[in-house]
Amino acid sequence: MAPKDPATISRGPEHDIFFLGRNLTEFPCFRSSLLTGVFSAIAGGVAYFLYSSRPAHSCNAAMATFGVSTMCYWTVCRYGYYKQKVELLEIEQKRKETQSVKKLDIEQRKKELGIKDDSS
Repeated sequence: MAPKDPATISRGPEHDIFFLGRNLTEFPCFRSSLLTGVFSAIAGGVAYFLYSSRPAHSCNAAMATFGVSTMCYWTVCRYGYYKQKVELLEIEQKRKETQSVKKLDIEQRKKELGIKDDSS
């Protein structure tokens, strides 16, 4: 079994977030993308406020930064997660093929040498 992604490990029932009956903290990349969005929104809002000195506009900029950065990070993280999952499945398939080839090779050598299989 593959090791769990740190972003998918549940922190306990008090830290779980449920939406429509599903635990959002079990989704890969949820925690990291949400934290990235929050911190970039804070930075974007403060930076825009220092630039314009308009609180309402800086709140709008913060919300826009949150949405864009969360979606961008989510997309990049999920792509990496999917790519890693495909690679692991390919490795697992190659491992199974190698095991079956080795097993056939061992059986052929036993037949060639006239060794009987006592395991059955």
